[in-house]
Amino acid sequence: MTRNTMTATMRTLLLSAAFLFGAPAAVAQEAGSGAIEQGSTITDKEKIEFVSAAIDEMNAMVKTVSKQLEDAEKEGDDLKIKCLSKKLAAIQALSDVSGNARDAMEKAIDDGESAGAQHEFRKVAVALSKVRQFKAEADACVSDSSTTPGVTNVNVSVDGLTSGNDTELMGDSDFDVGSIPPNTSPFQ
Repeated sequence: MTRNTMTATMRTLLLSAAFLFGAPAAVAQEAGSGAIEQGSTITDKEKIEFVSAAIDEMNAMVKTVSKQLEDAEKEGDDLKIKCLSKKLAAIQALSDVSGNARDAMEKAIDDGESAGAQHEFRKVAVALSKVRQFKAEADACVSDSSTTPGVTNVNVSVDGLTSGNDTELMGDSDFDVGSIPPNTSPFQ
């Protein structure tokens, strides 16, 4: 066996062992990168188990973000409500797409269409990655509100600055550029 074949075989064995010992959620943690690459090397049964675990994880995230939104509504925090509503809508949409992809993948497997099954598997793996991203963004929505985007006003006071000085255009003579720096690039 070549080294790549051995690596793929080891991944498949580890994936199988994790599913057999009840850790599909832990294996689903690899969805962002590893699952897509592994999709062509794992069995159809493992694909189905992975997709089911991924959808369960997505549904759990829908519940968590829904709870965060409910709490924000109780607080009356309009910024959090708006932010969480957007994230929840995206997570729910991806969860729905993943449910449809699971059904299409199972049908493709039953029909012996491995390319179609692989395509649907990839959809779910990508969706899980995006859902995790949206969940992290939802968590940021409820964290310190000082990081929430909005309008920022900055007041600056400088001695000797008069109200007329702030609207005058500046010319090249207003800046002292000094001498030209020496060539210091190591790529010459």
